[in-house]
Amino acid sequence: MNAVSRLLGWWVGELARAVEPLVVRFGRPAGFVVVDTAGRYQAWRVSGREPVLLGTADAADLAATDWVKKLKSRSFELRLEAGQVLDRTLSLPAAGRQYVEAILRHQIERLTPWAADRVVFDYEIVEDAASATDDQMRIRLVATARERVAAALAPLEALGLSPRAVGTAADPLGLATSIDLQDSSKTRRRDVLRRKVGIALAAFAALVVVAGGVQSWIVYDLTKRSEALDAAIEMRRSVIAEAVARAGASASHQQLAARKASALPMVLLIEELSKRIPTDTYLTELSIDGQTLRINGLSSRATELIALIEQSPMLSAAQFAAPTTRTEDGAADSFQILARLPGQDPQGDQP
Repeated sequence: MNAVSRLLGWWVGELARAVEPLVVRFGRPAGFVVVDTAGRYQAWRVSGREPVLLGTADAADLAATDWVKKLKSRSFELRLEAGQVLDRTLSLPAAGRQYVEAILRHQIERLTPWAADRVVFDYEIVEDAASATDDQMRIRLVATARERVAAALAPLEALGLSPRAVGTAADPLGLATSIDLQDSSKTRRRDVLRRKVGIALAAFAALVVVAGGVQSWIVYDLTKRSEALDAAIEMRRSVIAEAVARAGASASHQQLAARKASALPMVLLIEELSKRIPTDTYLTELSIDGQTLRINGLSSRATELIALIEQSPMLSAAQFAAPTTRTEDGAADSFQILARLPGQDPQGDQP
């Protein structure tokens, strides 16, 4: 567990270190800037388009100025006069981008005229077209004596004022300084940034967990609904199959199926009659009742029809159902003939 905590702490720290330059560069500028010029302080309002000088005072007269009262409730930066700091540009291998501070701290005595325990410094990586090479990067190093920073802060701290950063007046007053020579403010800024990064990561992790839980619940709910729908469909299929089975087993269904199976197709019957009856015979009615075929019509050779129908393999027991009658014009006889269709006698199924 300790190893995991250390890993998370290292990860948060590295992420905070990576975003720190962006926060400094694009952060909201302070509303005021105080410039220390060898013990004399200038106050500037920088919240507008152009910096506005509010006033100038010696260290001993700060308490009597109006702008000091404004600074007690406002965010401001302290800038040291450009001649009081060392501001130079270095070239370092690009592979050491993550270790710039450690490299500078190790070589600070060679890079500045002060001993390591008497110097404060800060840096920024210069990101421009001139410095964009594959193997080198340009570093802006700003340093000064620790006593110089302390001397500039002392009069302000005595009045309860604490700048959010200590930079150099060489930078534009209207832009937030990317340099901070105050160790305490840098530490505080990095601690705050680490906390914000940690909170952001925790919120993101919580959001991922919640989203994953919601997604899991949706999948679970859809799965349960699908299972219930499949079960309902299967139950209805079983009911339908059972009903079909019962209908298929009933006597009436079996009898009807048998009749349908043994019934002579009407098309074949009509074709057979057209072959047997003479061409001067006309049918006016053709009906089937069970296995009995009834034929009504007109013919000049009605007496020959019985013998012709009996010759058909599809019909048998042909007989007149009523006496033939002559039409009024005497050209034909009206007839009614009954014949048996092949198959079982419908009465044979009755007990």
